Amino acid sequence: MRVKLVVGILTYNRKELLDETLGSLFEYNNFEDMKIVLVDNGSDGEYRIHNKDCAELYRAEYIFNNVVVTDNTNKNIEIGHLRLI
Repeated sequence: MRVKLVVGILTYNRKELLDETLGSLFEYNNFEDMKIVLVDNGSDGEYRIHNKDCAELYRAEYIFNNVVVTDNTNKNIEIGHLRLI
């Protein structure tokens, strides 16, 4: 399989939004030439399990980014983006 497109998704405690996003990608795109990388930016227990299950269901690469949570949301997002790169 030759990958033509890599889609990086950064998530943190967002079950419904992740389901919607992955569902749309799966419905409207050909997964045969697309790779999905799901970076979990330190989600809590039940969200982390859900994210792993979603990654498996949609054949996405799952990366858990164990960030030190700060009060600075922008900093936390920046840490996740760096992991995607």
